[in-house]
Amino acid sequence: MLVKNSSGQIVNTLDLGAQSAGVIPVSGWTPVDSNGKTLADGTYTITARGTISGQQATATTLAASQIQGVVQMSDGTPGLKLANGPTVALTGVASIL
Repeated sequence: MLVKNSSGQIVNTLDLGAQSAGVIPVSGWTPVDSNGKTLADGTYTITARGTISGQQATATTLAASQIQGVVQMSDGTPGLKLANGPTVALTGVASIL
């Protein structure tokens, strides 16, 4: 898994080892760079990648957040205002727990 800062630079790489197919929760990760230094506040993205039968593969990454409210998007469709900042369309929600 790659962790990139808002400039697109890779700041850390996490090796999750061999995994079975399906949703793989990643919890307990401390926001540090590859040298163990705490990352500054900011926007970071994660990208999952690996190999399947020897071929490079990427996967969809999901992030959890609390919902602060239901809003109307600029195109008139419903969306959700998330506690971690963004507003997302309902089509971008994988599940609500």
